[in-house]
Amino acid sequence: MPELPDNLTITDYLVADIIDGLAEHAQRIRKDQIATGPGLLPTVGGDLDVFFPIVAEILDDYQDRLHINTEDRIRLLEEHPPNDLKTQVISYRVIQRIPGKLSKGRAGPDMSAGTRHEWVPRCRYVIDDPEKPNSKTIVMGQFIDNMVEFTCWARTNKAANSTALLFQDLMSIYRFYFKLKGFPEVLWHERLEDVTLDSSIQDGLKGRPLRYLVKTDRTFKIHEPLLRDIVLKLVKGNS
Repeated sequence: MPELPDNLTITDYLVADIIDGLAEHAQRIRKDQIATGPGLLPTVGGDLDVFFPIVAEILDDYQDRLHINTEDRIRLLEEHPPNDLKTQVISYRVIQRIPGKLSKGRAGPDMSAGTRHEWVPRCRYVIDDPEKPNSKTIVMGQFIDNMVEFTCWARTNKAANSTALLFQDLMSIYRFYFKLKGFPEVLWHERLEDVTLDSSIQDGLKGRPLRYLVKTDRTFKIHEPLLRDIVLKLVKGNS
């Protein structure tokens, strides 16, 4: 197989630099909103409750750019498609959810021996409360590897295939946007066997399942007074 011309190879690298550079730029903008210092993350991502609304947001934006009429819009649903389906819809569900892999190598859920995971939440950073000098807020986080399945539904095989290809393009084009929002990896994993959903619609709905690996960061806050209160109660209860 012949090698790519140098100019094409350079272009590929430039695109990667632009995508990663945009994410770094967003992190610099948000630095004034979170604590900074050695060993602290410049930004904190979200979990699936944040991810799915972002997918719906970019789906609308993508269709705006394609000038798709309102009545023909593809919608994102958490439930199965309605029986009175008039246009294409995309449903989603979580297939697998495990502690995030920390080891280097191919991305994806991997529970094999020797693979390092973030089994428990760890301190992301500590915030000093300016109004309470003796009080701190500890932000904890745990990386999670999620296998998410999006199924593109339509009345016909042709429409279902078209929707699946459009959705793949969408997720690739907006990869940088996920990075800007704090999701380090949103990777296409596979397309599964075509499915048919039995319904009141003639011949049933045609579905095209697509699976994506989504790395999320589930964070929560612990206020120092609350932590102290919990410890004191536990100590008293055991005394």
